[in-house]
Amino acid sequence: MHKYLTVDVKTCTNCRVCQVWCSFTKIGAVGPAYARIRPYSLDSEGITVPNVCNHCDEAFCMHICPTKAVYRSPESGAVLINYDVCIGCRSCIAACPFGAVFLDPDGKVIKCDLCDGLPEPVCQVRCPKGAISWTKPELVAAKKRKEHARKLAGSVT
Repeated sequence: MHKYLTVDVKTCTNCRVCQVWCSFTKIGAVGPAYARIRPYSLDSEGITVPNVCNHCDEAFCMHICPTKAVYRSPESGAVLINYDVCIGCRSCIAACPFGAVFLDPDGKVIKCDLCDGLPEPVCQVRCPKGAISWTKPELVAAKKRKEHARKLAGSVT
């Protein structure tokens, strides 16, 4: 099973370092509008949630693409965009249930590619608080079971 990015919203401080490093990695300059990760602030709740592609098993962005420009990498499992085939119809933006496919300022469709070609996603590596993890789904589930068991144990003792 492939790895994917998860975000601990309790740990995220809205520093936007993930966005800065993502844009720098992709375009060689700091330009948050070019980042493939977009922190979204829920001001009323006082939390920020970095929004990043989930590389879904049932990737609607991939299924709706009329030119098959959106595809899954067999190596990484990441859902990627082949820009030589993309016609810019933006169907993938409308299809994503998480709003994780964006337009950059040049009108190009962009989304997280898990830093294709790098050993680890730069947002995860550079997050100063460790709020972004790159892990396997079964490890996320095991961590949640452990946290839940601790909560239950605390209510019993």
